[in-house]
Amino acid sequence: MITRKRRRQIAITGILCGVGGCFVASFGLSTFHSRRQALESPNGCSNFFSNRLDHKSPISFSERHQVTSVPLLASGRRRGDECEGGEDTRWQLVNRFQISEEKLAKTGLLTLDYSVVKSRVDWLQQRLNLKDEEIKKILQKAPSVLGFKTDTKLEPKVDYLRDRLDLTDAQVSKLVLKQPNILCLSIPNKMEPNLEWLQQRLDLTDAQVSKMVCKVPNILYYSVQEKMEPNLEWLQQRLDLTDAQVSKMVYKLPHILSYSVPNKMEPNLEWLQQRLDLTDAQVSKMVYKLPHILYYSVPNKMEPNLEWLQQRLDLTDAQVSKMVCKLPNILYYSVPNKMEPNLEWLQQRLDLTNAGLSKAVVDVPALISFNTSSNLGPTLDFCIDSIESDKQAVITYLASNPRILQYSLEKRLKPRLEQAREAGLTIDTMCFQRMAKYTEDQWSNSLEYQSRL
Repeated sequence: MITRKRRRQIAITGILCGVGGCFVASFGLSTFHSRRQALESPNGCSNFFSNRLDHKSPISFSERHQVTSVPLLASGRRRGDECEGGEDTRWQLVNRFQISEEKLAKTGLLTLDYSVVKSRVDWLQQRLNLKDEEIKKILQKAPSVLGFKTDTKLEPKVDYLRDRLDLTDAQVSKLVLKQPNILCLSIPNKMEPNLEWLQQRLDLTDAQVSKMVCKVPNILYYSVQEKMEPNLEWLQQRLDLTDAQVSKMVYKLPHILSYSVPNKMEPNLEWLQQRLDLTDAQVSKMVYKLPHILYYSVPNKMEPNLEWLQQRLDLTDAQVSKMVCKLPNILYYSVPNKMEPNLEWLQQRLDLTNAGLSKAVVDVPALISFNTSSNLGPTLDFCIDSIESDKQAVITYLASNPRILQYSLEKRLKPRLEQAREAGLTIDTMCFQRMAKYTEDQWSNSLEYQSRL
């Protein structure tokens, strides 16, 4: 005969095995399996007890032990956890959605029953049409979202974002996925005041505001008084910009509103001015052209790029400064994936010496930016095929006049070649140079003059 103590040991063994995915203990009762199925079914506990009460039969110790030692569910939880809302909520959020214990501790979610939390998760997923991985990503970033009621808090905010920014449901979903914390913001106290200030301060249209927020949703919760307005005032004074120029810069790079002035923007400008020996006006012009300079890393990106360029082309500081003023993008181009391949291509295809390559790139820095396969290559081949001279003569001509390679093949060179041939002109290097460099009026007058000769 099995003692009660032995039955407890068997039950504990069964629970521990259930954690690993298998339940192999047996209580030696002929009706155990049927009762276990009843217990694991919806309302199993209540049905089991009600059936026993209906039959007015006492509950044996083994049966009581089956109730209190219910096997683990498929999810890994004990049925008994459903009676403890906070613990069940914690288990689900930590194990199902991989929300860290640290983040969870900062929310009030553990006071909620999991049925409430689950209804909000389901609503978010359906309303925003999110995949399982996407809803998980949102909850990992902003678990506090689940602390808001769907009908009085979340639904109005989603509707507001859609209507105020004129977004589709898919765009709202993308916006929330990018920055889910915006669903925790107050509409009258935060989102609407920020949008009104942004629109008035930068003189933006509704469409422009919408585009900026979609690019940088954090705009909705940055502090106007402590962050955004001080940044704009500093930028305007430091670079001597008009309101229109500031507006254009911020619209191009909304992240400016969040950058630290003393830790990021001011140090970058000081480095740029000293490294390239620029005047305040030159710095202003360069940053206005490429606002991203304000956040590129000096030690990890901009300084290494300039050092490589200077060594690769044997340039003086003045030559480097001249190049960057013409093409600030040099500061962030990839050396192995962009600049070095372009320089190698130019040197090989135009048969340039190191000194010739250096001169060509200093004169026309844009050659570093063009795509060799879709831009420079086709233009070079077009020149060789069109100019009535031998190939080597054309290459020698282009090596001395590399600026021709930067003109548009479809919008300028091809149409003007047809016009020149229709006018009966000889397509020599002089004619080709006029085709490339003349303005529309100059080219039209040149055609008329040449056709009368």
